Amino acid sequence: MWWGSQAEHSNPLRGRPLVDLHAFYEVLYRYGDQDFAPMDFASILASDIEYHPLATDAATGESTDLRPFIGDAAELRLALRASAALPLLAGDPVMVHGRRFYDAGVSESVPYRTALAQGATHVMVLRSRRAIDAARPSRSAPVIAKTLLRREPAALRRVFLDREARLAEDDAALAHHPAIVSIRPAPGTPPVGRLARQGDLLETALEAGRAAVHEAHSHLY
Repeated sequence: MWWGSQAEHSNPLRGRPLVDLHAFYEVLYRYGDQDFAPMDFASILASDIEYHPLATDAATGESTDLRPFIGDAAELRLALRASAALPLLAGDPVMVHGRRFYDAGVSESVPYRTALAQGATHVMVLRSRRAIDAARPSRSAPVIAKTLLRREPAALRRVFLDREARLAEDDAALAHHPAIVSIRPAPGTPPVGRLARQGDLLETALEAGRAAVHEAHSHLY
């Protein structure tokens, strides 16, 4: 996800999260602006293709499908906020139907396991990391677990600390799973951070992703 437009680097100094998810989903996605068309929530809700946003249950540390909690556009926006609530960057977990949720990436960075568990026969995974970007131990994770997550259940802190190890396992599994096609940017694609704002960099990354999908599609059919 690109959060650059809603990232204010001075927010932490004022006791606010670095990324304002409420502004992102309740203002930008809802109403749009001169550069951004509003999201068509009604079409998403009416589509025959179901949308299943995932998030991490703060009480259990488990990846959770939020589809059952979505009945209207407001609940869809709330689910989207919950699915993007990364510790440190986005502040507190988001409350959905009385339960607190963080970003799904805390428990399931690549959510193919949930898709397979729910009966998917074929899965296409669009990766943001290049193949050369191997998972490495995070130096900030232990600090975040001991500070921002210190009051959270041990189960949540544990899955947060184990993210990189699970991602390495995912990389190995996705490369050989017969029911999964994993698409990644080419090795020469410039890396893009979550808070990137540079238009030329974002455009280059977008085109690299488009090219990777077309390349994969040409081998499938």
